[in-house]
Amino acid sequence: MLYGPEGDVNFTYSWNLGTDSNNMAEALALWQGLNQALLHGIQVLTVVGDSKLIIHFINSQKFPSSIRLCQVLRRISFLTPFFRSIELFHVLRFNNGQVDKAANEVIPLGKGVLKVNDVYSMFPIP
Repeated sequence: MLYGPEGDVNFTYSWNLGTDSNNMAEALALWQGLNQALLHGIQVLTVVGDSKLIIHFINSQKFPSSIRLCQVLRRISFLTPFFRSIELFHVLRFNNGQVDKAANEVIPLGKGVLKVNDVYSMFPIP
């Protein structure tokens, strides 16, 4: 979900990634969120995620040994210069219920389905 300056929801997105690690899912969700923000002209972001590992890697620019995860994190790092400001914060998993609800909406629809607001499409998973 992306929120406006007053805390209102600008848009929500969900993306069925199939089965993968929670860190890969968090990295792909961040990558897709940055893409969606760019498409909607958003220049200032506050990102809240429940993967401490991903937040750490993005903030430190030190990448993990996993090649696939490293590739996604590099894609994220290529997008960040397009924003005026990005702040990343970690929250505990139990405080991230809205994200779980949005993710569960696309699970029955199949791998690769992307829902932005109420529009569904297919989006390849890198």
